[in-house]
Amino acid sequence: MEPTANELPPQPAYDDPEPRLTKLEKAVTALQCDHALLGLRVSSGFEAAQAQLALTEEKLRREFHDGLHNLEKVLSKKIEDEAQRLENRIVNEVQILTARLDHQDIRLDRQDSRLDRMEARLDRMEARLDRMEARMDQLDAKIDQLAKWMIATQLTTIALIVGIAAQLFLR
Repeated sequence: MEPTANELPPQPAYDDPEPRLTKLEKAVTALQCDHALLGLRVSSGFEAAQAQLALTEEKLRREFHDGLHNLEKVLSKKIEDEAQRLENRIVNEVQILTARLDHQDIRLDRQDSRLDRMEARLDRMEARLDRMEARMDQLDAKIDQLAKWMIATQLTTIALIVGIAAQLFLR
């Protein structure tokens, strides 16, 4: 493309391209320095952020361990309190059961003494019955003797009557 008569060929902004290149080189060098500084700042900022993260992590770990230790203390205290409460409850229940067993033992002892008295009474009654049976046997023996005596008396009376009748008849 050729410039027309009314157009002028493009003129460079600077007549001398050398200062323009120097300024550009300086700008590039400045940009490189800025880039390097920015990289250093980013690196140091990253390192600072890492250090801050490490400090925060350590702080959180300590807080976590402290919280965990405090929680462990609280839970241990609650467990001890609950264990003490349960132990007291068990002791009370055992005392109640022991009192009940003692009461039952006393009642059983009373029943045993009643049974012993009843057994002694039964033994006395059995002895009395044995004596009564012996006396009844004696009375039975006496009744048997009396019956024999009455039979003998009747036979004697009959023999006497027969003897008297025979004498009266023979006379």
